[in-house]
Parts: sequence; structure tokens; C-alpha cells
Amino acid sequence: MTTTTPTCGCDQTVFRCGRCGTEHTATTETDYLKAVGVHGDAHAVWDCLNAIERDGLASILRTILSAPELAAELLALADRRREQVSRAADGPHPHPLTPADLPPNEDWSLGCPECHLPVQGGGAGLAAHRRTVHDPPP
Repeated sequence: MTTTTPTCGCDQTVFRCGRCGTEHTATTETDYLKAVGVHGDAHAVWDCLNAIERDGLASILRTILSAPELAAELLALADRRREQVSRAADGPHPHPLTPADLPPNEDWSLGCPECHLPVQGGGAGLAAHRRTVHDPPP
């Protein structure tokens, strides 16, 4: 007499978020891990936004996700615009890019006395900020 043992396992797994109550059903371990990771990333982004930014982001996502062609065009436009407005000079960067690159006894983060924005890069970073924000070339 021959007996066959059925394969054990589950056909689906439900992820329930303890923070917001959202439920995601997955049929494979890979899909489950992806759902958990993406949902965690969504919480991380959401937590960084204030109420106004959350409303704005939700509105933008509703518009863009309903029209994939629009999303592609907006990304292409952003890429073209970034190339057009880049004022970076050729050659090495004019100010330090990390705190380790600063001259001795200089603070990495400074506040602009004109607009009060925080500026990184020490004195050279502040000079670059003033040149590009407060005194841009024509």
C-alpha cells in the first residue's frame, strides 16, 4: 500500500500593520516581504511630512498614478529642466562636500544671515549659497 503525503504550507499570508490597520494579502513569501518592505517605506516617508505636505503629496499621487503617461512626461520634464538650470562650474567643487573636507576650526552648518536658511559646507558653502540664491548671475 502506497500513501502520499500532501505538501504542507499555506496558500496565502495576511500582513496587518499595527500602526495603521492596513491589510495586505500575499501568496508567496517574496510578495509578503515586498509588501511589508514597501508599506514600511511608505510609513517612513509619511512620518517625515507635515499635514500640508501629506495632503499635497496625496493629491499629486492621485493625479499622477491615474495617468502613467503624465508621470513619464513630468519625469522627463524634470530631467530636462535640471540640465538647463545647472550652474555648476567645470572642475572641482568650489566648497567642501563633507564635514571631513572642512578647514580646521570651521563649522559645517551655518545659517544664512539674509534668509536664515541652514547652509552646509562651511564658509565656502555659505558664499556659494549667497552667490546662487541672493546674487544670481543674470
